[in-house]
Amino acid sequence: MITPDQLIKFSTLMGITSQLFETRMSKLISRHDLTSSQFALLNHLARHQGENESVSDLTDALELNQPAITKIVQKLTKKGLVETRKDEQDSRKKWVTITPTGLQAIGTVMRDLGPDVSSWFEEWTAEDLDRFNADLDRLSNWLDQNRLT
Repeated sequence: MITPDQLIKFSTLMGITSQLFETRMSKLISRHDLTSSQFALLNHLARHQGENESVSDLTDALELNQPAITKIVQKLTKKGLVETRKDEQDSRKKWVTITPTGLQAIGTVMRDLGPDVSSWFEEWTAEDLDRFNADLDRLSNWLDQNRLT
């Protein structure tokens, strides 16, 4: 059971870390003419290649509303990073997939992020990083399975 002091410390540190991380990543990703939301959508599609992803699926996965996802998809389509196709049974439904150009763009962004992200952990041991990744994975999975609606 989490104590009040632990709750306060965790909430404070998580809030500060989330803000610093988001600001830093936004600046790094913007160098590639992408917003954080565009990058998140591309990264999601890259991790789920071969799966059918509808706009509704993307709204759930990225926790953004339908108009926001539609706008992101339109911008990424214009850049040739994603493509859409209508569902054969329901023409109102669109399937979104990442293009080879989109995969290449994600790879380029990830490679360019490497030196910066690596510098965050210069003083960490391999064991420290493995433990941190395991704990972060555990927290991420719990949050994913227990989303607020």
